[in-house]
Amino acid sequence: LQKVRDEFDMDTDGMVIALNDISRAEEAGELGGRPAGAVAYKFPHMQAETTLRDIVWQVGSQGRLTPVAIFEPVQLAGATCTNASLYNISNIVKLTGGTGFQVGAKVLAVRRNDVIPAIEKMLEQGTGACLNAPEQCPVCSGATTMVGEYLVCTNTAECPAQTAGRLGAWIKKLNILDWGD
Repeated sequence: LQKVRDEFDMDTDGMVIALNDISRAEEAGELGGRPAGAVAYKFPHMQAETTLRDIVWQVGSQGRLTPVAIFEPVQLAGATCTNASLYNISNIVKLTGGTGFQVGAKVLAVRRNDVIPAIEKMLEQGTGACLNAPEQCPVCSGATTMVGEYLVCTNTAECPAQTAGRLGAWIKKLNILDWGD
């Protein structure tokens, strides 16, 4: 399948192999609402080795701090990728075996379903500074705490990121379009 994929003049994330006989395909019928005479295959994720530069922490409307990996640019499925969400601290522990990331770590970057950039695994630890979770919110400097597997800013009343997030959700709920920052 990968050989066939590489020969196409366009990007594709999979292929469908179907019976080349309409009457036999109709005879095969359907299975779960899909034609039984056809099978869909997804190609493996495109992947590339790259070097981790940094982790930045984004603050959401509920105060969750999401780690985002910043890495050397790589070409994946027709796009230049430079960053990917690491989702939460539990995912960082899983990817690194509990050691955490250091600047310069070699990582395997992918585009899941040829769309979503992600770090699949750490290939080699870096030699630079440790990229630890912040003890203070990067937006308001409020204290952070773990709530389940999420790192959360506890300054719900005065954190600008949380306030902007809540306002954005409210504006969306009112169905107001074209509202700027």
